[in-house]
Amino acid sequence: MYPKEVSTILFDMDGVLFNTMPVHVSSWLETTNNYGLKAKPEEFYLFEGQPGRETIRHLYLRTFQTEPPQHLVEEIYSYKTSRFMESADVNTLIPGITDIFEFASQKRWNIGVVTGSSQRASLDKLKHHFGEYVSTSHIVTGDDVKRGKPSPEPYQKGMKMFEALPEETLVIENAPFGIQSASSAGAYTIAVATGPIHDEVLRENGADRVFPDMPALKEWLQSHY
Repeated sequence: MYPKEVSTILFDMDGVLFNTMPVHVSSWLETTNNYGLKAKPEEFYLFEGQPGRETIRHLYLRTFQTEPPQHLVEEIYSYKTSRFMESADVNTLIPGITDIFEFASQKRWNIGVVTGSSQRASLDKLKHHFGEYVSTSHIVTGDDVKRGKPSPEPYQKGMKMFEALPEETLVIENAPFGIQSASSAGAYTIAVATGPIHDEVLRENGADRVFPDMPALKEWLQSHY
């Protein structure tokens, strides 16, 4: 059952605010090829949401059957970040997302962003596009938690920022790890299928409701709140 009263709405960033996942995938593939790590393109949509360093550790362990040294993790992460930021498409908004922020603002809901990213440039673009809706103190990054998505900690921290109860919180996600994180934190978890992951996979990972795009989500919000 969806919340009858909402005080807070929390958004993921990549794939929810910005159409960056194709860029992430291409930069990850360039990185894994450069470092000899085994990976398939579709995997990165499933890894989405967890801190990039955890993705590197997972791929390295799977490829070489040993844990990577921390200095190498940092080197690979830096390489991947530079490939990502070189793209001209990193500022492309998901169609209709601004309307969702405007709706939440008009309802006077608390608005926060919970992302696995810790890249300064990514956070700067978030402030540039959504600064009128989200203050910097209401952004949870990968550096702000001990355990990233799919752990519930990121969204628990997001709710704690506003002293919000899970039963009065909506989360907008698009990826399995983020959905698991929000669902296990007790929030009402809405998935928007902005990528290639099938609706049933999003539901299996804990999505309470799935929409094909932001306009469909906006219509539902308007009819229920």
